[in-house]
Amino acid sequence: MGPVDWQRYLELIQADADRMATVGLRDLSRPVPPCPGWDVAQVVRHTGSVYLHKVAWLRLGSKPAPDDWQREPPAGEELVSWFRAAHQGLIAELQQRDPGSHASTWWPPNQTAGFWYRRMALETVVHRVDVESGLGDLSPVDAELAEDGIDEVLQIMLADPDLEADRQGPHGSVAVETQTRWIMPPSSRSSLPRAAFLISQRQRSTAVASSPT
Repeated sequence: MGPVDWQRYLELIQADADRMATVGLRDLSRPVPPCPGWDVAQVVRHTGSVYLHKVAWLRLGSKPAPDDWQREPPAGEELVSWFRAAHQGLIAELQQRDPGSHASTWWPPNQTAGFWYRRMALETVVHRVDVESGLGDLSPVDAELAEDGIDEVLQIMLADPDLEADRQGPHGSVAVETQTRWIMPPSSRSSLPRAAFLISQRQRSTAVASSPT
């Protein structure tokens, strides 16, 4: 998993979602530079929908069907209030599940509730920054969570075999270094086994991860 404590994930989801709601209320119509074509309201709506989708996934024990969760507020309900309720529903759902307990996820190597602790903390901070950027009021990202986000991208997002067909451009090695160091060498091997191999190296020495090129 990542360097962040399980309880800390929940605290960060709480803090970052609160910040998103507070900042978003200032002007939901402002455009969001990192999300071309979206305004603050669309980011808030999307994030609330993601929360409800994950609550449904946890409760159902499998990926929800399109009609199994709410994508936007019901008619007459204010957007930020709906978002706050979705956020609290997610927190409550995670709190009643031990991070090591079984839970269905979209990442085969990790079928635990802890996967969603991490994923939702990172989802929330990314969209918190999106909303802040629309209002021109950026605040710092927790340092451990920022590093954890890099690790998730390299170990999971870029190691997804489904992305292989979309990759174009030159091949080469890339190194990313914070308090941790990741090295991404070029390889013709399949991405998932490559990531798994380098995770084992990470446990023995410095943190090393690989992304497909």
